[in-house]
Amino acid sequence: MRKLIPILLVSATCWAEGPYTLEECRRLARESNAEVRTAAMEVEGAEQTRKATFTKYFPQVSATGAVVVGKDPLINAPAMGLELGKTTNVLALMVQQPLFVGGRVVNGNRLAKLGEEVAQDKLLLARRDAVAQVEEKYWTLLSLQEKKRTLAAYDTLLGSLEVQVKDAVAHGLTSRNDLLKVSLKRSEAKVSRMQLESGMRLASRDLRQHMGLPEDTLLVLADTLAPGQDPSGLEAMRRGAVDKRIETRLLGQGVRAEELQADIESGTRLPTVAVGAQVFRADLKGTDPINNAIAYAMVSVPLTDAWSGTYSTSAKRTKVREASLRDVEMRRKLALGIDKDWEDLQRAYQSSLVSDEAVAQSEVNLNEESDRYRNGMSALSDLLEAQALRQQSLDGRVDARKDYWMGRSSYLRSVGRSEERP
Repeated sequence: MRKLIPILLVSATCWAEGPYTLEECRRLARESNAEVRTAAMEVEGAEQTRKATFTKYFPQVSATGAVVVGKDPLINAPAMGLELGKTTNVLALMVQQPLFVGGRVVNGNRLAKLGEEVAQDKLLLARRDAVAQVEEKYWTLLSLQEKKRTLAAYDTLLGSLEVQVKDAVAHGLTSRNDLLKVSLKRSEAKVSRMQLESGMRLASRDLRQHMGLPEDTLLVLADTLAPGQDPSGLEAMRRGAVDKRIETRLLGQGVRAEELQADIESGTRLPTVAVGAQVFRADLKGTDPINNAIAYAMVSVPLTDAWSGTYSTSAKRTKVREASLRDVEMRRKLALGIDKDWEDLQRAYQSSLVSDEAVAQSEVNLNEESDRYRNGMSALSDLLEAQALRQQSLDGRVDARKDYWMGRSSYLRSVGRSEERP
């Protein structure tokens, strides 16, 4: 069985790095799609947030400078004949190291790290969805091109028949009505070709935009749709597939995030312990500079917020339970979706087999009608109908094969597997 190796031929004056296989289209979607680039920026932002949160482990350093101007002398002792300036300059440097803040620093860093992991998984999800969309657009364009190819063969057949009928009319062997019937079929084929070409232009533009290619890139898919392959060997992938899905991991991360939020909220009701030191200098005109240093240890116990904090923590714990319920429900839906995708793939494969049989039957019917018409045993209308039925069966086979490959890709995504080249 010949494998499908589609190639995109690109105009030398346009985008110039072809040819592109389907895998190359997937790669471009993973790298250049707008949603993927946005998700990549979110990963970068989450990484910076994690780094910023990590600094909370280090001592907090602050510097203060001030100029104090008084209306009257800042030191005034007339009995001692002492009256010193109205302006003083103050410079202070303070270092404070939190020792315990109710676990908020530790949990805050855990939450920031989790946020980075979530952003990375969302990037993977964006890439997966971009690939899914590019495949759908790719198969759509490929099927339209294949239909145009079969339509061209159909029109060639009608053209040959038209020549025969014209010759028969010229020799008085048939009426002009038969010639009009053939001409009508050719006109219908022309309209169908215009519709296909319009659809191909739109599909090509859609595919280019999704892959981030320039607007003037010419996409030509040079191969044909391959027959479907028996999917029975893929059924074993369903076992444990739910745990392999990115959505499942994101749900678990959502539960963990709510737990950390609850722990952080609970930590606001716990004492805070910190140590620190401060050095300062004050310059008052008329006196020697004042230099000093202090060290301190501090314990802060929240009192007024203890009552409201209890309710806030309870609300956060409720959100944890809600996230856990969503996790269970989503797992059930994912499992159901996997079963549906498997059933759809099996049905698409059977449909592709039926479409092959329909084409074979229509070709036999067309050959028989052609023989009968040449021998004068059937009317032209019967031959035209046989030709139309064959064209319909060919279009049906194109649609069936497209549905099979799209269904196969959808199933592989559903079971959490990397896309495989058909």
